[in-house]
Amino acid sequence: MQGYTPDELLELARSVRWQDQVTAATRTNIKPEVLDALMVPGLHHEVTLSLISRPGVTEEELAWLAEHTDSPHALGRIAGHPEASTGTLKMIRDRAAGEAWEGWTHLHRFVVIMLAKRGVTDRA
Repeated sequence: MQGYTPDELLELARSVRWQDQVTAATRTNIKPEVLDALMVPGLHHEVTLSLISRPGVTEEELAWLAEHTDSPHALGRIAGHPEASTGTLKMIRDRAAGEAWEGWTHLHRFVVIMLAKRGVTDRA
């Protein structure tokens, strides 16, 4: 894996190409300014998935990603993440129940299954 300087990672995070953003998101020990540059509404789902899988991802980051992602797959991954709080899980449950994901029914079921595994099944 190619080594990147902090400035190069920041440049990749600010790129308009999601592939560059994934490169920045998959690095360990990335600086907060790189995360700040990546975590903007409208992230490509591959960038979101990379951030979810990053070692050391925090509950706050997961909550932000759950609120801003348009990816049912990412919501399912967040729902199954051990760092996701009950509040984040309930937000995902409410989004899964309220959003129409036409053509994504199997991923909607994935979200519901991951929530059920975490004990969040009924809507408030």
